[in-house]
Amino acid sequence: MTQGDVAARCGLTFQQIQKYEAGLIAMPIARLIAIADALQAPVGDFIHGLPASAAAPTPAQMEREAANWHGVTSHGR
Repeated sequence: MTQGDVAARCGLTFQQIQKYEAGLIAMPIARLIAIADALQAPVGDFIHGLPASAAAPTPAQMEREAANWHGVTSHGR
């Protein structure tokens, strides 16, 4: 599947997918879930330190991981 295919399934541009993949822009949790759905993969596959077989993470867990990955949270804390 190409970045364009994923983008089309998520209602995004392939440039946005490229920026997410390169880590140039922060990805909202809802967008991560949409991309995981488009790829037919568990969200846990995309969160460092969370076993793929683990139960779906809570929004708070995903936000903490996003903060660790990007250095900021969506709330600017």
